[in-house]
Amino acid sequence: MAINDQVKYYGQRLLTTVVDELAIEEPYKVFASVPKGLTVEDGFQDVTYQQFAKAIDRAAWWLKTNINKRHEFETLGYTGPNDLRYCFFTLGAVKAGFKLLLTASRNSVEGNVALIQSTDCAVFLTPENVPELIRKCQRLVTFSTHVIPDMDFFFKDGATETYPYFKSFDEAKQEPFVALHTSGSTGLPKAITIKHGGLACIDALRNIPRDADLVHHQFIYEYESFFVAMPAFHAAGIFMICAMPAFSGAKVILDTPTSPMTAQHVNSVHVLAKPDASLLAPSLWEQLTGNQTYLDNLRSLKGALYGGGPLSPNVGAILRKFTKIMNMYGSTEAMLLPMLIPDQTDFNHFRFYPQYGIDMRRNNDNLYELVIVKEESARTIQGIFTTFPDLQEYSMKDLFSKHPSMPGLWKYEARSDDVIVLANGEKLNPITLEQAVNSHPLVRNAPVIGQGRFQTALLIEPNSPDANDHTAIVDMLWPTISAANEINPKHGRITRNMFIFTKPQKPMLRAGKGTVQRQLTLQLYAEDIDELYSAAETLVLIDIPLGRTPDVERTLMQIMSEAVENQPLTMDSDFIAHDMDSLAALTILQHLKAAFEKRNKSSDLITISTIYSAPTIHKLAQVVEHLFENGTLPELETLESSAIAEMQAMLDKYSEPKKTVILTGSTGSLGSYILHGLIESASVERIYCFNRSLDAERKQAEAHTSRGLTTDFDRVSFIPFKAGATQFGIPDAKVYQKLLHTVTHIIHNAWLVDFNTLLSHFEPHIAGVRDFAHFAAQSSYRACLFFVSSISSAMNLVTAGLKVPEEILDGFDAPQAMGYAQSKYLSERLLAVFAQRPGLECTICRVGQIAGPVTRSQGSWNKAEWLPTLIDSSIKLGMIPDTLGAMDGEGRGIDWVPVDKLSDVITELALNTKRESRHSQTSWTDVLPAFEQYLQKNGGRSLKKVAYKDWVDELATRAKTSDVRSVSGFRLLDFYQSLVGNEHGDGRRDSGVISDEERVPESPFELRKSLEASKTLAGLEGVSSAWMEMWMQQWQF
Repeated sequence: MAINDQVKYYGQRLLTTVVDELAIEEPYKVFASVPKGLTVEDGFQDVTYQQFAKAIDRAAWWLKTNINKRHEFETLGYTGPNDLRYCFFTLGAVKAGFKLLLTASRNSVEGNVALIQSTDCAVFLTPENVPELIRKCQRLVTFSTHVIPDMDFFFKDGATETYPYFKSFDEAKQEPFVALHTSGSTGLPKAITIKHGGLACIDALRNIPRDADLVHHQFIYEYESFFVAMPAFHAAGIFMICAMPAFSGAKVILDTPTSPMTAQHVNSVHVLAKPDASLLAPSLWEQLTGNQTYLDNLRSLKGALYGGGPLSPNVGAILRKFTKIMNMYGSTEAMLLPMLIPDQTDFNHFRFYPQYGIDMRRNNDNLYELVIVKEESARTIQGIFTTFPDLQEYSMKDLFSKHPSMPGLWKYEARSDDVIVLANGEKLNPITLEQAVNSHPLVRNAPVIGQGRFQTALLIEPNSPDANDHTAIVDMLWPTISAANEINPKHGRITRNMFIFTKPQKPMLRAGKGTVQRQLTLQLYAEDIDELYSAAETLVLIDIPLGRTPDVERTLMQIMSEAVENQPLTMDSDFIAHDMDSLAALTILQHLKAAFEKRNKSSDLITISTIYSAPTIHKLAQVVEHLFENGTLPELETLESSAIAEMQAMLDKYSEPKKTVILTGSTGSLGSYILHGLIESASVERIYCFNRSLDAERKQAEAHTSRGLTTDFDRVSFIPFKAGATQFGIPDAKVYQKLLHTVTHIIHNAWLVDFNTLLSHFEPHIAGVRDFAHFAAQSSYRACLFFVSSISSAMNLVTAGLKVPEEILDGFDAPQAMGYAQSKYLSERLLAVFAQRPGLECTICRVGQIAGPVTRSQGSWNKAEWLPTLIDSSIKLGMIPDTLGAMDGEGRGIDWVPVDKLSDVITELALNTKRESRHSQTSWTDVLPAFEQYLQKNGGRSLKKVAYKDWVDELATRAKTSDVRSVSGFRLLDFYQSLVGNEHGDGRRDSGVISDEERVPESPFELRKSLEASKTLAGLEGVSSAWMEMWMQQWQF
């Protein structure tokens, strides 16, 4: 049903009339609750509608008496304390035939002057202490000031004659209610006149049918009270403080005008005033979630309202456990937009009311610009066309992205004005990078710059104006920037030399609501920005020693390594595959040209195409040497044969159809890294994540954010599943059928990890393996099933000194004597049975010790696992074992695989990518010095090296007499003792003594097939000292 077809009083009411009617019909109904004294701890007092109406009339009579009105709806500027006088004078001005212009106290002088001039404002209403901003404006433009009465004037005893105001809604709907202004974040602020008809659109939202979903704004009509922590000069502030209470019947709770808005203060309001809901900035909600007491006090709230920016995933995940989260959206010009409340797991997404006239128009890549299209059926709620009646459509200039799996849900990403277009035409949304840097405690604000340039840079405003050591600040910021670079497009990454710092005498310009006025600030620093880019273009060139290929290769390696920062390179690494962008290519080109010109050789034949056609250090060095020696590029035939081979390889690569993958257990540590790899793979077009959790997407986002992994889930769908249930427990048969007809690969990674659980408890998991085998055999593409097993399924063979083959083991005595290992073993046997039948292709991967990540600064090796516990316990005991017992015994080494490397191995094996092979291991004695050096460097600690058995004996002795919490290793004592085996205290084993020279670490597991199938595993180096130091940093020992 169209809204205008409903005969309702809502949306046809003037706010002044509503207040006067309530004052007569319900005089003692509470309009607002305000602090009695200077702090909220002094308690609150109620303001009734009778008092509110009287205060409005007194404001109207005061204006009529004190202001000589030049014409109807003359503009009066207003800047005052954040109290109810904003409401009194706004509505009093309406009655008296004026129009109040509410200006932000944080406006710039230039911004305020522009507003005064554009609205022909000749009078400003101010408190007794005229703000310095108003005094500065008076030096530039002519207007008078009038001091407004204090609060006592409006509440003192005595009768007040009602100020006559008899206009009907139809008579007044095109007349001004109040003048507000835009934030000025992209330039000078612009005045926006809100008409009575526009304000009534907020009231008209009550007419929207409440069929299946609760409309967002209607929560207020069910609340008795709400707290607003927004300034009254802000659109959200004046609408929520002045209009919404009267339109809804709810009581508004206000703060003291002078109190700093902190989490502690907001908590006091929650405890003392007991609102049903609170409207706060996202930053305040984030502060509240950092204190358990404040969190517990939120349980009494029915709603946590926010707007103006997103909540971080972690904060939202915490907050929604205590109250209902509601994300509000609107603008000064359009007011509040109606929307339906999405599931709480999607709190940062909007679900706009479908009949409002919203058109999402593709702007760039996966971003869409929100445009409101004028619709007759939505006329009474489209406030924007009351503000701008001649428009047929209006762009909010906000960019949104689609929800990865839920149609109709949209996430705010950036302002269209914020998008940076580089000189090469590449576009960049800087918000993600800016948010990451702005979250650092050293930074107040750091906008990204680069419009029309070849690369981006940061303009940094330190939190402390006295922070002069900019190099030290960059050093401390770099881990944060580096992590943000990982998820930023290559063309938008910040390099270490591209920083400008603000000067104390030139702070960033800010709009009234505190946001940085980006364009005005960049204009302020235009000269500094030009100098930065000039310096960047004056490259410090490294001379390339032409004439000898090895020397050229070494120098190119140095240059290229800097150009593709954080990417390990070899002589045959493909530049493009290692994040080389156009800027990096230009940098290499400059170095090469300079080297030729230095030797009086022509560099005309060296172009960007030269670099892209020889995209490895080895190939480029050969081209450079040939040109240096012969003055020509290599023979065309040579290049053509290489091109033919490349084309054949690419044809092979893309001949197969794109892959659609089911991944189970994606929210765990290994699963998160596997999902990241699948998302990054160009050969995978769709991923279905099967998890037991109903809110897996939220957990996934949190897991990826904490580990520095991609959160671009556009090609990912999250499906709850239950191992062993019919059709995996998927209730929608259509979904199951779609999976049958599209899935090409299955990576079954989900499993209960509990080494104390009996085999019988794993039966649903074993049944799940059977179900996936059935599914794969029945699927249209005969999906390849990849099962993540465990080396524990064969560990008894290792204990017996036998080599474990890459094949199914027949004996039931192969697995360790625990339910986990036995369930993995039985699943392997089950898959072997199914694999003998036609239609099933399966691969089993026995995973060993998973170590912490080594390619990213975020993420860590679980500190509760045996190795970090061993290190922690060694520090407490003052001694460290010189071996790892049976784990590091005769002829064996340690071959732990970092979780991020392991995920690459699994992805390659599961997707059947063949590679060349080599593999290396190391030993405990090789990496032990890394621990010792780290401890010495961090705290000057040194540990005595002892035989493994002696270390375990000491741990056991301490466990008998010490507090169980004093040494973390006590809880794993049984495990450590199991590794002693038959080792002697002096390091000898019963099989004889092996010297360090004779010991060659070797895995007890056959790896030939795995090495042939995975380039990552084949090229995986042994556990290194650098890895060990990184893990120690993760553990913070």
